[in-house]
Amino acid sequence: MSLNSSLLNVVWSVTASSKKIPKASVIDQLPADTCQYFNEFFQCTSCQRIYWKGSHYDRMKEMVARVNGIL
Repeated sequence: MSLNSSLLNVVWSVTASSKKIPKASVIDQLPADTCQYFNEFFQCTSCQRIYWKGSHYDRMKEMVARVNGIL
């Protein structure tokens, strides 16, 4: 599993997993700006919430990189 996939899983739950889903299948559930700027979406297999690699993802990725640099 790549760092990107692992990070997505950690963001919402250590025990839940995610699956990549087509934008067309969730477009009606997304904020308009999200539809315009993002094309890759994931869904939690436990709670069915939809996630994308937006600004929160970027901040979490930076935090993980800083933590890894400390350890």
